[in-house]
Amino acid sequence: MSKKIDKEVLFGMTKEHLIYDESINRYFHKDSFEDFKRFKEDALKEGIDFYVTSSFRSFDDQLRIWNEKCAGKRPIYDRTGNELDHTKLSPSEIVSAIINWSALPGTSRHHWGTELDVVDGNSWPEGYHIQLVPEEFSEGGPFFEFSKWLNTKIEDKCSYSYYRPYVEDLGGVAPEAWHISYNKVSSEYHQEYTYDLFCELLEHPKMNELTYLKEVKASSQEIYHHFFRLLK
Repeated sequence: MSKKIDKEVLFGMTKEHLIYDESINRYFHKDSFEDFKRFKEDALKEGIDFYVTSSFRSFDDQLRIWNEKCAGKRPIYDRTGNELDHTKLSPSEIVSAIINWSALPGTSRHHWGTELDVVDGNSWPEGYHIQLVPEEFSEGGPFFEFSKWLNTKIEDKCSYSYYRPYVEDLGGVAPEAWHISYNKVSSEYHQEYTYDLFCELLEHPKMNELTYLKEVKASSQEIYHHFFRLLK
């Protein structure tokens, strides 16, 4: 592994690589922050309030989300965004459902500070609770026009250095029209994150707190290759 990339960074167990934007209460990878600000400023000139609903998430944040979904405290969905009945699923089926939309702790690209979930604040209906589901970004949804605008800005990985890693359904992570990635950094991090490193993560003491760890380990090959490694 490159000496420039610490495992603690890839696993989301440190903030040493981040910069904090107090004005919006979000963390960003240090190398991405200037490009993000330029993107946001240019969006504002076109009437877009480039609102970041999520940026950096720590291992502990992702662990809490995962365990709450396993416990039925948060909704889980099938690949098309339909909510599932948690009580009718086996542990393996719950893991399979969660992994479509939520990364396993230690594998989330949000750990890197390079990933953003974004919407247009000016199109956000008053009193509406954003769910970040496909319908919101499809025709008739509140962020359909924003999604089209975003397409014109990041048609390739050169514009502002951002791109959409999950824009198409490739059989792994379900499409996320709201998710953009700072390619200059994330591509290197993604490349450095090997299967051997993933197996090392599964044996990390913090993973003992993970609900259904046994089922995750049994599906380690599929999870790594289809829900982490597989990208456009």
